Amino acid sequence: MKTISFTDADIDIEVRGHDEAPLIRLFRHPGAAYGLPAEAHRTGRFDPPPGEKGLFAILYTGDNIAGAAMECRILRSSSLDEYSYSPKLAITYKVVRFKYREPALFIRVDGDIKRKLGIPAFTPDYSPFQRAARALFERYGKTVHGLSWESFHRGQPGRNYGFWHHRMDAIGLEPLQREEDCPELQRDVGWIQLLQDHPSISVMADEDPFAASPVLTTTPTAADSKPK
Repeated sequence: MKTISFTDADIDIEVRGHDEAPLIRLFRHPGAAYGLPAEAHRTGRFDPPPGEKGLFAILYTGDNIAGAAMECRILRSSSLDEYSYSPKLAITYKVVRFKYREPALFIRVDGDIKRKLGIPAFTPDYSPFQRAARALFERYGKTVHGLSWESFHRGQPGRNYGFWHHRMDAIGLEPLQREEDCPELQRDVGWIQLLQDHPSISVMADEDPFAASPVLTTTPTAADSKPK
C-alpha cells in the first residue's frame, strides 16, 4: 500500500462556472439520477473505502456525452481507433443533465498529486483511489464541492466531475429535468447528434459491453461533446 502524503500547497483547485455547459450523467436504476445512493452501492472510483461507506457519497457526472458513454462501456474503441457502441446496453440507460447557481470548486486529481495520494500510475484496482478520496474528503469536505479528473481511458475522452452529495445544496446543483422525464440514451438529442456526426461508429459486433477493450486514442466531437 502506497503512502498518502500531501500538503495544501499540492492541491490544485478547478473552478467551474455556473454558466458552463450542463454536466451529464447516465443512470440505469430508479432513484439513481441524482438521489443519494445506498452505502452498498458506493463502489465507484472515488467512493469511500470498504468499511467506511457512510463517510460520504459521490454524484458522478461528465462534461460530454461521448465520455459518459465510454465510462459506462456503451461506446468503445478498437486498437485501430474504430468506434463501436452497444445498443443492448444503451437502451438500459437514461440521461440527466445538471446546472448549478454558484461556481463549483473541485480538487483536480490529475498529474503529480496522484502519486502523493498513493495512486499508482496504472491500476484497475479502485482501492488506492478510494483511500485517496477519503483523505481529501477528511481535509476538504467542508470547503470544496467535489473532485475532478480526466477520464482514465487512453486519449482522455472527457473530464469527470464528482460532487460530494452533502455539498450539492451549497451551489444550488439541480437537474434540468425530473427523473421521470429523463430521456433514454438512444433518444437523447446529444447522443443522436454524436452518431449522426460520426457515421463510422458501428454497432458492437459481439454485443458484450463488459468485455475487455482498448480505450480511446482520439475523441469524437459533437454539438454535445466537448472533448479535452
